Amino acid sequence: MTFAGKGSRVAGGGWAVAAIAAGWMVAGCGGGGDEAPAANGSAAVSTEKPVEQPILTMPTSTYTGMHEQAFKRINEARIAAGVSALKQSVELDRAAQAHSDYQMRNNIFSHYEDAAYPLFTGVDFAQRAATQVYKNFPQTEVIAWRRPTTSGADHLNWHLNSVYHLAGVLTPNANELGIGFTAAADDPSRVMSSITIGVTDRRLPPVKEPWVWPVDGATQVPVSFVPYTEMPNPLPDVATNYSIKVGPPIMYCRRVNRTVGMRVSVTGLTEVRSSQPLPSWVLKHSATTIMASPGVEVRTDPNLGNTRHCIFVVPKEPLRPGTRYELVMDVEYEGVSTKTQWAFTTAL
Repeated sequence: MTFAGKGSRVAGGGWAVAAIAAGWMVAGCGGGGDEAPAANGSAAVSTEKPVEQPILTMPTSTYTGMHEQAFKRINEARIAAGVSALKQSVELDRAAQAHSDYQMRNNIFSHYEDAAYPLFTGVDFAQRAATQVYKNFPQTEVIAWRRPTTSGADHLNWHLNSVYHLAGVLTPNANELGIGFTAAADDPSRVMSSITIGVTDRRLPPVKEPWVWPVDGATQVPVSFVPYTEMPNPLPDVATNYSIKVGPPIMYCRRVNRTVGMRVSVTGLTEVRSSQPLPSWVLKHSATTIMASPGVEVRTDPNLGNTRHCIFVVPKEPLRPGTRYELVMDVEYEGVSTKTQWAFTTAL
């Protein structure tokens, strides 16, 4: 896929979405440790390694410039949302930078590489990580190109105001990343980014549950989202060009297994001052059952693949600047009902 003719885009192609799902499938699984008899012949002693725990504070890194800005922004978001922070992996750095260079060199915007083109290092992000001798577990990849680009954080903010890429950068079973940035030789303001995310222990749990975005109490939340800039487009029949804007995607996620779906009651996003719900779409996996109030249109999204653990509320119109909004979700899962209520304020 070549660069778009105007604006900026982020791509989540089939591999990125599948990787999010594949990573989640094993997030709650136990390890494969063996049990060996004790030396004295008494009770068996488990040799299974303890489950690695999430990183709760900002890790250190050797990044500078745009790489450092992106590293700090993604970890600020993850720590606020309640999933593990990501530490620097030099192997994933090489994989991400190689893919960013490949795309810019060949004027291609895609998660896939073709061995017939220069700078090829692997067909998909998992192969590219293996090429760099990454010994842990690649989870997902997000890519973007921006013009003009102001900072590395700008690329992350783009992902955080999306659907599939938001799920990608906040995927819970991850604790490592690599970052690549490449500027066009003929236009330094056009910058490609590639971020590869991995985990050292597939059983890694989230810090809290559920995790949502925007987080409770967030301020400076964007008032709008342009679905056409995300690939795939989450609203392809509605947002057919760059001029169509909707409200910012709101994400709710929790751990679920592959045999039990969630039942969710959504009353819609409400402007706190007026107490009036806003017409919205709800994007969900086919295994999730949504009970929606009037004005909420439910869509089963095939691009969510096996991603059962998240649903997205997308207001049908941009939000009002400097306004506080609230969302309530009643969720039933495995016979247990929980209510989650949170609020955020849009940017002026």
